[in-house]
Amino acid sequence: MAKAGYALDFKPDGFGLIELAYHATAVHADPVTDNLYLVLDENDEPISPYLPGAGTAPIPDGQTLYQFDGDDASLMTYLWRGRLNLVEQPYAPAFHRVQAADFDALIARAYQDGNVMFERVITSNEEFRGGRRNLAEVSYEQEIIGRSRVRAFESAEDITEIGG
Repeated sequence: MAKAGYALDFKPDGFGLIELAYHATAVHADPVTDNLYLVLDENDEPISPYLPGAGTAPIPDGQTLYQFDGDDASLMTYLWRGRLNLVEQPYAPAFHRVQAADFDALIARAYQDGNVMFERVITSNEEFRGGRRNLAEVSYEQEIIGRSRVRAFESAEDITEIGG
C-alpha cells in the first residue's frame, strides 16, 4: 500500500488540507527562514501522458534533503478531485470552464456515476463542451491534474449558467 502525506494551507486563498503524493520520513521547519525541509522515502505522483515535463517530481531515496515548495521552475504535479455530488434528478452538464492563473500543464476530467465523462487538456479560460451526453443518475464529480493554480472548474447544462 502506498504511503502519502498531508499539508495544511492556511492562506486565505489557499487549498486547505492537501493530500501529497509523497511521504516524508523526516521534516524540519526552519523558524528563521520559514522554509520546510523534508527527507522523502516514497512518491506516488500521478502520471499522465498528457502533461509535458514529466519527471518534475523528486526521486525519493530516504537520504536526500528537499525544500518544500522551493523550486518555482519545477512544480510537482497534483491531482485534485472535488466532492461527490449526488444528483436528485438526471443531470447532464454539456458546458464546462476552468479558470486558472496559467495553463502550463492542466487536465480536466468529469465523472458521471463513477465513469469518465471526459478528459481534456485545458489551454484557456474559454468554455468548452464535455464528452458523452449521458445522464448522471446518481453522482457527478470533477477532477483536475496539473501544475497550474486553478480558481474554478464550472459545469452546467446550459451555457448561460456558466459565470461571466
